[in-house]
Amino acid sequence: GGIVPTVTEADMFDTRGDQGGRLDGHGDSLAVELRLSEDPRALSAHDIAEVRLRWNGSDYTYTTPEIVDDHRLYIRDNNITGSQAGDDAEITLVFEDAEGVRHERRSDVSDRIAPVVRAAAYERRENSDDILTVTFSKPVHNTGTATAFRVDRNITLEVVSPQQGGTEVTYEIPQGSTALQYGDSLWIGAGENIMDALENEQQSGDNERVEISYHRVTELTRAVYYDTAERPDGYINEIHLFFDAPLPEAGSIDTDKVGLPEHREMEILSATAEGQDRLILSVQQDHTVVPPNTATTSEDLLSIDAVALTDTLMIGTREDVQIEDRLAPVAVRARFLPADDAGQERLIDTLRVVFSEEVHALREEKPFELARNSGETYTLAYDGTSSVGASSIDFYVDFDDNVHFPEPGDSLWVYEAGEVTDGEANVQERNTVAVALEIGEFDPGFRVAITPTPYDMHRFPDDSLVLRVVEGRRPIPESLEA
Repeated sequence: GGIVPTVTEADMFDTRGDQGGRLDGHGDSLAVELRLSEDPRALSAHDIAEVRLRWNGSDYTYTTPEIVDDHRLYIRDNNITGSQAGDDAEITLVFEDAEGVRHERRSDVSDRIAPVVRAAAYERRENSDDILTVTFSKPVHNTGTATAFRVDRNITLEVVSPQQGGTEVTYEIPQGSTALQYGDSLWIGAGENIMDALENEQQSGDNERVEISYHRVTELTRAVYYDTAERPDGYINEIHLFFDAPLPEAGSIDTDKVGLPEHREMEILSATAEGQDRLILSVQQDHTVVPPNTATTSEDLLSIDAVALTDTLMIGTREDVQIEDRLAPVAVRARFLPADDAGQERLIDTLRVVFSEEVHALREEKPFELARNSGETYTLAYDGTSSVGASSIDFYVDFDDNVHFPEPGDSLWVYEAGEVTDGEANVQERNTVAVALEIGEFDPGFRVAITPTPYDMHRFPDDSLVLRVVEGRRPIPESLEA
């Protein structure tokens, strides 16, 4: 004992390559530079009582360090874990002087460990660039060159390196480039500019290799609303999802990965593959909260998170996919308004129908069927309509051509051959759910009073009842005046 040097530098390295293995990104070799006193004797391991190391939150203690020369201390320990120094990385050397008094020398430990690959996930896409997501042993600042990675089929992979670094980095593999295969392994090429924020660059091509997690990715290309009920009611019960690559037979997905428009108040009941490229979501709307609405808007957006279908097939993430409209109009309210209750200048009975969306075309001769409580069905003839292109349309009932007229308790539905069409050219081709037909009050437009007659009653037969209009817009016939 007796020599008490000063610590001038302490560095942590990854040297497993020197030990016959591959660099794994963990610190395993600590090199400490010492400045000796004027003592002519060379430093030996006997001069050091203890070495204490704190690295990546863990503590290590050594009593027999290796002295490389007379001023460099070297510790190799493959049990050290951690790819980068924490804020508390520190070494403490304990020396005994000639009198047996212990002295401690402390120093921060610098990180000299280059990044390696911890995991790699490959997404093989049909109609866009493939995606390679690489997880590194530590955050990388420089993400590498176009030939940053090697593959164990003697392949140099071509990638588009992103500007943004981090621990997990996503690279694009341009279409037409060499595609990865199931079972491939990947590692960093030497000197390919993959380095951390301290500029520790991977200089060895013999670094850790990882087997690629391989997935063929099918991407959502379309989403479509349908009302497939035997008698449509204006509520969505299916959403068809279309993909750009075949799905597995009898495939399904975790429906929690699908985001539906909130304003539709829908829940997913099931998901079933249909054909090679379609997934059908069976959905149910809350009828107590939302009315029938067969029109879509910019708010009808669907999202899907990445979800595995099989060990090698997954659905890719898509956000804000506009859902297409394949919903045809239905009647949601119907009211028969006798002439004076219709609010029209012309005195004609009116059938007012409110639809689940704007109607842009229909077959005026027979857009509806009606039914009595008894089940007997009938139709009405019309003498024109109000303008189409609205969700509420008046149909003017032709008095002369009708045999049946609405009564309390009747119901109405859109007729399967009525050609009722919305602005997206969706035609209602099935008899829809019936709605109750409301009957407006009949107001003849005049009032009658019983008063002493001003007429000469001898002009009328004995069984006649003569009424005089005392209020209203219909005139009193001159032939009845006294």
